[in-house]
Amino acid sequence: MAAANLNVEIFVLSDRNATVVSAELISDCDLEFPVLSTTGASKREQGDIYDQEIATNLALSRALERMSRQLRRQANAKVRRATTCPA
Repeated sequence: MAAANLNVEIFVLSDRNATVVSAELISDCDLEFPVLSTTGASKREQGDIYDQEIATNLALSRALERMSRQLRRQANAKVRRATTCPA
């Protein structure tokens, strides 16, 4: 089995009140590995001090956490299929 090179591309869109991050998992070869895309967001509430680094880190961590859950679900499904004996 050939090794796949996987990359995560991050896109950040922000203003003083909200930040949205899009994270896309890209495979450089044509394997069975699906491309995943997730988003994460952070919002400044009234009275919060503006800090772009914190906003970006929160949004990015939320996007990557969602991507992690998607990858885990896919891996668990493949394990179940591989270990289930056909009737």
